[in-house]
This record gives sequence, C-alpha cells and structure tokens, in this order.
Amino acid sequence: MLHGGRLLVCSWIAIGCGGSAGPAATAPRNPPPVQTATNEIAPACFEIERAELDKALADWRVLAAGARLRWLEGGQIPGLAKGKAWPGIAVSHVRPASLWELIGLRDGDVVYAFNGYSLTGFDLFVSVLSDPDLTRELQSSDSPRKALDSLFGTSVTDVLVLSVVRGGKELVLHQVLEGTALTECYEVPRLNERDAEERTWTEADWQADAKRAEQRQAVFDAAAAEREAVANAITPTSATSFEISSAISSARLRAALAGDHVRSVTAIVDGNAVGMRIYAVRPQGVYAALGFENGDTIVSVAGVQITSTDALVEQLGKLPEHANATVGLTRRGASVTLTYVVK
Repeated sequence: MLHGGRLLVCSWIAIGCGGSAGPAATAPRNPPPVQTATNEIAPACFEIERAELDKALADWRVLAAGARLRWLEGGQIPGLAKGKAWPGIAVSHVRPASLWELIGLRDGDVVYAFNGYSLTGFDLFVSVLSDPDLTRELQSSDSPRKALDSLFGTSVTDVLVLSVVRGGKELVLHQVLEGTALTECYEVPRLNERDAEERTWTEADWQADAKRAEQRQAVFDAAAAEREAVANAITPTSATSFEISSAISSARLRAALAGDHVRSVTAIVDGNAVGMRIYAVRPQGVYAALGFENGDTIVSVAGVQITSTDALVEQLGKLPEHANATVGLTRRGASVTLTYVVK
C-alpha cells in the first residue's frame, strides 16, 4: 500500500504492518551522517541497499551463511509486556558484511519482535536456516522471498523494526531501505497489539485479563499433555517402523497432529504438486514420534497422495484405522518408506 508517497509493503508475519507511536524525534537527512562499515546512519538505525536485500532473499544458502539462528531455550522471553511472554530467536556467528550484520544484529542478540509483533510464524525460517542440509536441498525456486510471499503475504517493507535483548537490555533496531527518510528511524511500534484499549483499563480490567490468561494457559497445558500422551503411545521398532497403541483413536491422533504446529508447504516439481514438505518438527512432538524429520516431503499416506495440509493431517489421523499402513516420503533426495502397525 502507499504510505506517505512511498510503497509500504506489509511485514514478514501474517498479521501485517505494526502500528506506530509516531516519531519520537526528527533528524535532518541532509547532509547525511558519515556511514560506518555496517551502514549505521544514526544510533541503532541501519540503511540497507535494496540490491543487498534482494541478493540475500534470493538464496537460502546466502541467508543461512550469514548467521546462526535458533529458538531461545525454553521458547520465550517473559516479562516484556504485561500479560504476555514473547518467543525469541537467539543470534550467533554473525558474519561481517552479511545481511544480518547490515541490519544491526550482533552475536548474542535475542530477537523477540518484528515491527511490534511477536515472531509467531517464523518457525519455518528458523528451521530452514538452522539446518545446512535443508538450505542445500531447497530449490532456487523456493527462495526465502518466495516463501515469505506465500506464507505471510508480502515480504519487503521500506521500514523494518526489530526488538532485541542485548546484554540483558532491551534495544530497538531500525532498518530503512536506501532513500527512505531518516526520520522513519524514530517510529517505534509498541509491543502491544491492544494499545488503545489498554490505555483505558482499570485494575479490575487487568485482573479479568489475567484470569482469562490463566484459563487460556490451562487449556494450552491440557492440550500439550494430550499431545505428549499421543506421542508416547507411538513406539519405534526400527529406524523406519513404528507401533501405534490401539488406545489412540483417529480423532485423538488427528487433534494432536493439528495442534503440533508443524509447518507444511506444497512441494512442486516441474509445475506439479508432488507432496507436502514439513518444517518445524519438534523433537518431542507427534510428528517426530511418527518418524518425520525437518525437510521431509510426504508424498503418500496409506496409498493416498498428499498435496495439501488438510489432506496430510486427515490421512495421518487415519493411521489407527489400519492394521498396517505405510507413508512414502522423500528425505534429502532419497525415497523413504515408513511402516506403522496398530497393536
């Protein structure tokens, strides 16, 4: 969309562009500050050449070579906003002149928000960028930019804001594409999507909200316990063979799979859908218990071809209905067959 005469394209997360509290200060663009080696044109504001961004987003290997990303141990950074805990991505091994350095990230940083919103939905990218085998496997047509476009709408904005914990302190890093007004560096999205509403809240409102949060957490904990129970009912008997307890119904397995939050994208070969490629497979999750790994392309389940996420969950959920069943998949270029027996 157009914003102040510029083309402003919404962000890397599904929810879209973050709000803005407005400029906290202004700074003249002319004459421009002397740029450092990392293009820091103002405190915590980094200018990126569009060609550099395009180059990095054209190839998974280029992007992955610039730094290592991983989900923060424990998964969350508590206390950054009242009533919320934010997932965080730990950054290390930042290489000089990489995109990650150019946007201001340094070894030890933990990124917890993008344009004011949490990083929920970024598990696909963290999974791919954390696994060199996956970055090598992905075809050039499956570029980071294409994946961003297909998952989150559009991938590039003129103004990016990353919220970071560095050395125990919260820091806001701004990135602007070349030619963007420097004053944009001072627009800081709030870390709260209910900003306007919460300004009017009384103590009773906060208490009610905390109660609702407790109830949501109880539901979440119960669902997590159920997924764990389902995963524990699946026993490997070899590297590619598994036994599913007859106590697990199709409905239970299907619900557990749907709640496991694995990312799946359609695998295309010569213009045709050949299966579903999965990412963000949690080591203790249900997909992992069934023998799947990050980057697997699931081609068929019990003889049924898989070309959509709904079909993947539906057919895997039917495994308990078969005394014996197989899943055909491609793993790092090789065909693999997983076998399941219900006992």
